[in-house]
Amino acid sequence: MNWDDIRFLLAIHRGRTLSAAARQLGVNQTTVARRLAALERDLGTRLFDRVDRDHVATSAGEGLLAHAERVEAEALALERAVTDGNSTLSGAVRVTAVPGFMVNFLLPRLGQFRQRYPDILLELIDASANLSLTQREADIAIRLARPDVGGTRVLVRKMADMGYAVYGAKSLVHGRSSLELTRLPWVTYDDSFAHLPEAQWFARNIKGIEPVMRTNDDVALDAAVRQGLGVGVLACYMADHDTAFVRLSGPRPVFSKEIWLLVHRELRRVARVQTVVDWLNETFAAEQAILPGNVGAV
Repeated sequence: MNWDDIRFLLAIHRGRTLSAAARQLGVNQTTVARRLAALERDLGTRLFDRVDRDHVATSAGEGLLAHAERVEAEALALERAVTDGNSTLSGAVRVTAVPGFMVNFLLPRLGQFRQRYPDILLELIDASANLSLTQREADIAIRLARPDVGGTRVLVRKMADMGYAVYGAKSLVHGRSSLELTRLPWVTYDDSFAHLPEAQWFARNIKGIEPVMRTNDDVALDAAVRQGLGVGVLACYMADHDTAFVRLSGPRPVFSKEIWLLVHRELRRVARVQTVVDWLNETFAAEQAILPGNVGAV
């Protein structure tokens, strides 16, 4: 078995479908299916069962996957060992965060970074799903909840508390005789995001109201409120300083999220990664006044 076989095996296991594995590997679905069939033929055993649309590892597949993950870890460690020798402030650094935070917080501040470090290429990955640092899907992750990383390979640090409040577009709320929250149209998240604090707050506090729109994307939710489709729960750092929005829920946030920074322990020795971490530390420290959401209320 060669390294390509291991890559295909792990991609199918993690993606659950051939199409997801193909996207991860940058090949077409037919190639993934052909490589899996060849591997199963060479080993003389079936590695995955088809359950609905998913590929679920058989007992033989699970045994092979355990070995494959160890080989992958060694290969990535070797890659990092080579990378660690690079002390120059150049090259790519992959940073992942949810789309809304990336668009509304990181992107507006990247001009400063580019001026200071023109040879570092930031690759921003707007991923709602948690990408793996240990598998080098990202170098740095920013997450809006306390992470459960396990082990000691990933370093984590709490960066800030981020407040949320209820906002509406000026075009929607101005001229209304009543601004009771239960009498306004609402936009919120769909059932796939029912675990988010925004959706849970809505379920607890705005009872008996059918939203005019649901979405599974935080950028779409911001845009819907901005367009006046309905009111919604938004991050205070973004909406308080945007004249398109009116804050409706008082001077204190209705809830807060924790912002956490994650980086692989071994990558901290890579100069360009440490430089990005240092810049993020500076950026969050400089914005401590606006992130909690206790200012700018109307």
